[in-house]
Amino acid sequence: RSTLATAIAAALNASALALTYTCAWDVNDRCVIQTTSGTFSILWKTGTHGSDNLDTSLATELGFDTLNDNAGFGGYVAGLKRFSTLMIMTFDLGKAVTLDAFALILDGDSATNYGTSPGFLRAFGHTSILTLSGERWNATAALPLDYSTRPVNAENTVQIAHQAVPVAYRYYAVVWRHFDESKVHRIGLCRAYYMLQSTTRTIDEMSGHGMIDDSTPLGIRDYYPAAHELRWRVPLAFAEWEETDYRAVVHAMIRHGRTDVVLYAIRWASITAGTVDAEDEADLGLVGIAAIVDSSLDDFGGSASAYLSGAITLEQVR
Repeated sequence: RSTLATAIAAALNASALALTYTCAWDVNDRCVIQTTSGTFSILWKTGTHGSDNLDTSLATELGFDTLNDNAGFGGYVAGLKRFSTLMIMTFDLGKAVTLDAFALILDGDSATNYGTSPGFLRAFGHTSILTLSGERWNATAALPLDYSTRPVNAENTVQIAHQAVPVAYRYYAVVWRHFDESKVHRIGLCRAYYMLQSTTRTIDEMSGHGMIDDSTPLGIRDYYPAAHELRWRVPLAFAEWEETDYRAVVHAMIRHGRTDVVLYAIRWASITAGTVDAEDEADLGLVGIAAIVDSSLDDFGGSASAYLSGAITLEQVR
């Protein structure tokens, strides 16, 4: 914050304006822009760059209101507190790689903005590495993707973004612009995935899908049982799949192993088509970060061609 304030004061004092300006953060963590004498105006709304465009106006960055200009006084105090406002991570995969989906689990408090406004939480892909600037990635990157809204319920807060038509890039970035009054902005998980899918088969029914609470029940011998975290269990039955699809999905999942995590989306086609929202699916346990906790061996069936049946049980890990 102090670096930004110093830069703002230096830019104002280097301009043709015949005043001496200061910019700093007060004891209440609000930005203060003022002069040593005289009055001035800040045209947050009607000026050349007056708007709520995050790439052209510093108003939101500093906590000022873009709906009104500041005029007639020698100093102005932002209406909102600001701490850090940007988290950015860049990745060089060494070569162009096609990634179908991106997943995040974010952590904060009741004041944290988890990307509820468009453009605040995005994944990017590009053919070259860009600087550590959210504006640069937003303006230049070939692939911009908005993450889904944070789910309502706390036990499964995964947010995802996806490529409608997957294109390979070497360089990727995740940019979280959190214009809020919170001091807490953490990324608990950030991963990218490629898709395993069948071209002819679907999972029609999940028997035993639901939320698990394996805490010891309250009883006469246990007045203060430890409460375990709730998690989703997702049993997937692959009934009479053609051999090619079965091996491309089920065997490929098992090869990832039980010590790796997967992103599952039961109604992925509906999410990509926009007929269901990813955050709603996460609240139902139909989207999540999980690991394979059990898998059956293959059963053969069918006479005309090879068919396989089997089952995999996923359990939420984050």
